[in-house]
Amino acid sequence: AVASLIVLPDWYGLESNPFGRPDFDRAMVLARLGDRQGALAAYEMALEHSPDDPDVVFRRGEHLELIGRRSEAIQAYERAAQLAPTSYKPSLSLGAAHLLEGDLEAAWVALAEAEARGDPSGRALYNMGLLRERQGRLEEAVSLFESSLTRPDRAADKGLRHLGLARCLVQL
Repeated sequence: AVASLIVLPDWYGLESNPFGRPDFDRAMVLARLGDRQGALAAYEMALEHSPDDPDVVFRRGEHLELIGRRSEAIQAYERAAQLAPTSYKPSLSLGAAHLLEGDLEAAWVALAEAEARGDPSGRALYNMGLLRERQGRLEEAVSLFESSLTRPDRAADKGLRHLGLARCLVQL
């Protein structure tokens, strides 16, 4: 229903698109409006027109994860990480998705890559701490949670890091 309200011209028949990536922009708007299927269709169209655009691939992955298609999201994050070798975001999302799937080895590799690529927020360190906590490696988890607390982030995320640290300290 919402998709029919947002009509963008098809510029892809022209030699160049003077207005950027209309399918991608449309997908982002539809996702914000809660039209999950309309957004997915727009992301698919954007991907068809820009298969090597890391932002399109990454945002499609985020949307796939949002609608419960995590295995497809993981594939999209892997591709986005290849397309954007200096960006930490695809590796961070890849690591978090693997962590949620219980694939701790793959999660560690992706999260370490996100940290190596310069995650400024400490979210990779926090997720690495969660992973080590899940493995029962509490001393390592404490160190990772403490390191994550030195990075700037939203207050809610800082609170989660303090809770993770506290959980581990109580168990030591």
